[in-house]
Amino acid sequence: MIARIWTGAARAADADAYEEYMREVALSGYANVTGNRAVLMLRRARDDDRTGFTMVTVWDGMENVIAFTGPDPERAVFYPATNGSS
Repeated sequence: MIARIWTGAARAADADAYEEYMREVALSGYANVTGNRAVLMLRRARDDDRTGFTMVTVWDGMENVIAFTGPDPERAVFYPATNGSS
């Protein structure tokens, strides 16, 4: 098994909307990828008016990660907004 970890941050004022977007778009997107076993989203308020997010995904193997990311497994995968918002 392979664990993939991504970290990012949003302005505190945007954190709820970002979390909702991630739940609706990204988490459901991971669920449909062959070889993805689990996804966990963590959220933590920071001291700099930002909210940190950490995504942990668990995969059957590196070949599944590469099928998801493309040839560079270190590259972030971004899900487009489905409702026209950014």
